[in-house]
Amino acid sequence: MTLKEICKGLEGLGYPVAYRAFAEGEVPDPPYIVYYEQGTDNFSADGIPYDIITDLEIELYTKKKDPEAEQKIIDWLTENGMYWEKEEYYIESTELLQVIFETEY
Repeated sequence: MTLKEICKGLEGLGYPVAYRAFAEGEVPDPPYIVYYEQGTDNFSADGIPYDIITDLEIELYTKKKDPEAEQKIIDWLTENGMYWEKEEYYIESTELLQVIFETEY
């Protein structure tokens, strides 16, 4: 899967989507999704990257707990064969709930 395909898939969930962040003054009302590459965890053979594995963060922002939105992301990741881990935080400064899905492609 490519980053472009990931973007299209996330956009297909029906929420506003941005890579890394929305432009200042253009942040939509929640729920919305932000995704970005976090780095790599490559597999090497003979001293070179044999399999390039990119770590990906998908962040869902909501005003309150939204199990339906979370499940849409979970279903999409699962349907696309992407293993994931999930963390959740409350951001006091914005009064938003942030759910982070950590995966790789």
